[in-house]
Amino acid sequence: MITIATEARIVDAYTRLAAETGRSWVSLTAIRRALADLPRDEQDRALRELARCTDVRIVPWENQKTLTTEDQDAALWYGDQWKHCISISLW
Repeated sequence: MITIATEARIVDAYTRLAAETGRSWVSLTAIRRALADLPRDEQDRALRELARCTDVRIVPWENQKTLTTEDQDAALWYGDQWKHCISISLW
């Protein structure tokens, strides 16, 4: 079962990582590192639930050739393709 707390942790991690990098897109690799204490399936369920929100976008990395093994492992299968990064409109 997904808890609101898991989704909130993803949003918190996104907010912190986006501020640190100055970018609106954050890799799922970085998000998963920040949530390493949570099981992968719980992260995946929460990410899929968040992806249904209009202010959240989870998309494939444009240049697939630049993906590392860690990036590929962190990808989320959603909408018939692997997604690698997230953007959340916070305002």
